Amino acid sequence: MREIWRIFGEGRAMLSSSGKRVLYLYGLGLILLAGLDGVALYFVSRVFSTSANGESIEISSGGPILLLVVVLFTLRTVFSTLISWASVKRFALEEVRIGSTNFETLMNTSWNERVDASVTDLYNGVDRGPTNMVQGLLINVVTIVAEAATAILILGALLLLQPTTALIAAVYFGVVAVVQHKLLSQSSSRAGETVVTHTNHVYETLSDSFSLSKLLSVSPSHSLTSHLTDHRRSLALARGRVIFLGMLPRYFMELILAMGLAIIAGGTYALAGTEAAVSAVTVFAAAGFRLLPIVNRIQGLILQLFSTAPGARLAMLPHEEISRTSDAVAINDSHALVLENVSFQYPTSAHKVLSNINLTLTTGMQYAVVGPSGAGKTTLVDICLGLLTPQEGTVSSTSTPIAYVPQETHIARLSLEQNIALEWSPEAVDETAVNKAISTAQLLNVLDGRSGTESLSEQALSGGQKQRIGLARAIYRNPSLLFLDEVTSALDAETEHAVMSSIESLRGTITVVIVAHRLSTVQHADQVIYVDKGQILGVGTFDELRKSIPQLQRQIELGTLDLLD
Repeated sequence: MREIWRIFGEGRAMLSSSGKRVLYLYGLGLILLAGLDGVALYFVSRVFSTSANGESIEISSGGPILLLVVVLFTLRTVFSTLISWASVKRFALEEVRIGSTNFETLMNTSWNERVDASVTDLYNGVDRGPTNMVQGLLINVVTIVAEAATAILILGALLLLQPTTALIAAVYFGVVAVVQHKLLSQSSSRAGETVVTHTNHVYETLSDSFSLSKLLSVSPSHSLTSHLTDHRRSLALARGRVIFLGMLPRYFMELILAMGLAIIAGGTYALAGTEAAVSAVTVFAAAGFRLLPIVNRIQGLILQLFSTAPGARLAMLPHEEISRTSDAVAINDSHALVLENVSFQYPTSAHKVLSNINLTLTTGMQYAVVGPSGAGKTTLVDICLGLLTPQEGTVSSTSTPIAYVPQETHIARLSLEQNIALEWSPEAVDETAVNKAISTAQLLNVLDGRSGTESLSEQALSGGQKQRIGLARAIYRNPSLLFLDEVTSALDAETEHAVMSSIESLRGTITVVIVAHRLSTVQHADQVIYVDKGQILGVGTFDELRKSIPQLQRQIELGTLDLLD
């Protein structure tokens, strides 16, 4: 339970100030309503109590009081339901807020940390974690406290009316609660851990299978279905155990109450005789009518706490946010970007990926970054984009917008205009900027009628079409500095030429940095930057570097570079 309280404390801190107030008012409201149980129990005792001199019980005279008791119990139930419903709706909004906050945090997490992240981190932090935290843990903890307060009030009223009965009931129901907790809590906790583990495996497998669907259609996997089925089976069984364990206390409710009545009747009869036993059993039955469901609810909620705690932890994953501020002073307007003595090493690597990099990009020029695989080209671009923070050196840039086109352009299930703008709300799309981007990226001739509100399908688009959409996305943001990471590596020569023609049209207006293995795409760059083993070996024109860098000339001789005439 200590871990539960720790998670509760951290989860409560994640709520807004109004959310915390609702949480406290919810618990306080349930506790105040518990007073109705105490009043109702008092009247029950008055109706069924015997006179001190042994006169018979006059049940017929207690009709109005019994009706009042029914009304009090009914009011308690109705108001509890209303309070719970109003609170649950407010807590749902808190869940949404926490998920949105986590989403923003995850999307702005330092790329140093995100390189090892998976899509399940998004699922957990944005949806499953907040749901388990708010609906499964915070509400349940407060409800348990309120239910326990209700039980204490009922036992307190019972203690004033029937001290012996109250003591026996307290011990009896306490033993029942402890035994149930000892028998079921560990199983519930293990089932909750299993649910989290196999849910992650299932979602990861589904995500991978969708991303690889085309390849899997050509080269089927012999183990994919069985692997998914195994995890789904384990997940379904674990979910079933959680449900069963939560239901189990209710199955024994009638038996527990019957045993309690027998114990009360026998104990009171032995101590005070028949008439006292009748009165005690009647009061115990009335108290048990409220206490036993409370005990079962508390036990069920505790089991839910143990099963949802592993999922609730997912909402509290810490993340280091990106720092997008420059470490250097403002640079000359003629310079788009300046790197000084930059070195970088991934946390999981034993060696530096980049070492002592010095580079100045002049505004309006086109640059090509080339070198063998693993040379550090993509890491260099990520540092320029601000995605990675170097351990040494400074990166300085003007405050102008920076855009990026990755090697593979992902197409969202949105319209063409929304895909270009990367806006999930049509109202947020700037139509003028979209039309300009479509024209500049030369998409008009390859749209094939895909426009308007029709959602695009990634499978229905060619590689060239997707890369043009990626280029249009970058142009939409009206950047002054544009990075393209091997955007033509998977294209045929004709499509590559068309895409490069679109990029060429940007010359002089945007500073362009192109990363490529196929140097046929970069021979006409103003400057070529050759990177090898984490260092810049040279910066100059293509012809200059062919003569000064043997590695580049060697690649040409081996035929790995396709030269233009």
